[in-house]
Amino acid sequence: MAALHALGEAWQSIAQVITDVARDPHLFTVLSWGGLVVVSLAGIAWLLPVRRHADREPPHPLWRIPVTR
Repeated sequence: MAALHALGEAWQSIAQVITDVARDPHLFTVLSWGGLVVVSLAGIAWLLPVRRHADREPPHPLWRIPVTR
């Protein structure tokens, strides 16, 4: 997850390296937003199986308080 966050933060710089912003600002914009969309979809694709796995785990308490009489 940290790698996706770092990639999302760095994507605008990556788009600047790939394109010449002065010559083609529209391509830069498409790469900037498109990259963020791809990173977001990758995060959602990673999160869905994790959620499914968490839904299958039986609920159990984190601790038990012993009750004696």
